[in-house]
Amino acid sequence: MTTPRRGEVWLVDLGMAAKVRPALVISVGAADTDRALATLVPHTTSVRGTDFEAAVSVGFLKPGAFDAQNLITIPHAKLLRSLGKLNPQQLGLVEAAVRLTNNWSRRRGLGLDRSEPGLSHVGQSVQAEGEVKHMGTSRHWPILLGSSFLLLVSCAPSSNAELVDDEFPEAQAELREVVSAVADDAMTADIKGLQGLHLNSPKFSKFGPRSFERQDVAGANASEAAYFGSISDLTYEVEDLKIDVFGDIGIATYYPRTTFVRDGQQHEVRGRQTLVLLRTNAGWKIVHEHGTVRE
Repeated sequence: MTTPRRGEVWLVDLGMAAKVRPALVISVGAADTDRALATLVPHTTSVRGTDFEAAVSVGFLKPGAFDAQNLITIPHAKLLRSLGKLNPQQLGLVEAAVRLTNNWSRRRGLGLDRSEPGLSHVGQSVQAEGEVKHMGTSRHWPILLGSSFLLLVSCAPSSNAELVDDEFPEAQAELREVVSAVADDAMTADIKGLQGLHLNSPKFSKFGPRSFERQDVAGANASEAAYFGSISDLTYEVEDLKIDVFGDIGIATYYPRTTFVRDGQQHEVRGRQTLVLLRTNAGWKIVHEHGTVRE
């Protein structure tokens, strides 16, 4: 079977009582020499509104939340089929809930300083208080601390390697549609459509192809409105499109070939275009673009 990967949501056989339900993989992938086990956060539709629940809205899940208090580790054979994958931001929400279950400053009756939740401080407090008052014998603490370290490691933020190695094919398809929309809006002189693709934020920036100065979103919108209002009969071809996705960031590079009429003269222009896009709640938005024209 396909090895489950961190951030994927699978339909899982949890046994007769729990039956079958979706669960999020939070463990790293197992190598050939490792045991074929995956650590999961089950998804529930019986939401209680606790701090340990992470509600994530995705199309392949019913309304509900991932229950970080119900972590399980099961053989890969119990994972029936993949339902989809969370993006890094959504995965981070679940990881935060999981880390919260291991937040020592929340534990009551252990004599811990609530202003000092660091693990080194916890170790000192446990050494002083755990043997006599709470655990009865110190031999239990290594077990508890061991599981704590494992949990912290398994919930570490996704590595850069995952962002680099994963091609994110669904996001690539979405970005192809965005680039296609750029071409279509340009050819139909749909200024509002072009402007709607920009992130309306001070963080937006643009270089070229008609201005040497860096433009903000207002300047870029005004420049494009003036340019497309001055030409007619535009054709816009996207050549050699390359799309790279790094989670919620996408980069599209291509060579635009355009023909148009201005002042009664036919023109043909070829250039280079780079679009940097950010996935938002309103879809992919251009946060930076850089265009150059071949002289």
